Amino acid sequence: MTKIEEQLRRAIRESGLSVWRIFRDTGVHTSPLYGFMAGRKSLRFDLAAKVAEYLGLELRQAEKTTAKKGK
Repeated sequence: MTKIEEQLRRAIRESGLSVWRIFRDTGVHTSPLYGFMAGRKSLRFDLAAKVAEYLGLELRQAEKTTAKKGK
């Protein structure tokens, strides 16, 4: 489990919103949300970003950096 997943789960819990309400307002289906909240599944980035935005958070994909050889 990543730190981002932990933070998103915490934000969902602290919001007091039900999974059904989040689904209704965001379109992110309940099945992946329930699995995510139970710690059984991860959310795809696009779904996690939708939920985060709904909760007033922002997720951004980090730019990939190339490792320099020999250093």
